Amino acid sequence: MKVEQVAEITGFSADWVRKMARSYNALGAEGIVDGHQKSPGGKQKALTPEQQKQLFERLQSPPDDGGLWSGPKVPQLNPTECIWPMLRERLANKVFDNLDALEAVLIERCQWLMNNPITVKGEVGFSWLCSI
Repeated sequence: MKVEQVAEITGFSADWVRKMARSYNALGAEGIVDGHQKSPGGKQKALTPEQQKQLFERLQSPPDDGGLWSGPKVPQLNPTECIWPMLRERLANKVFDNLDALEAVLIERCQWLMNNPITVKGEVGFSWLCSI
């Protein structure tokens, strides 16, 4: 199968597919293990057991578009992925003098999101998100 076909099926870029193939060829299965699992922050699960169960159940049926589950489709089921656009909108087209300035804007936006759960719920479509 050609790289472009794999990219289309998985939703990954052709460059990423090539990188993963090189890593697999060099290291075997260990070369394509998600590195986040090995990082100190990777030990904490993003979803509760109940949310994991809901996600697993949802993945048992085809996606809404009738195609195949792919890289870009599965994150749409993860509530934390849906928050990124709401967070990024405060950063768009801005330049920050330093990391402290960026951090201040991110903290302010996160606080706003936490204080406006109805808005967040409406944007992401997950009723249980506000309980995280």
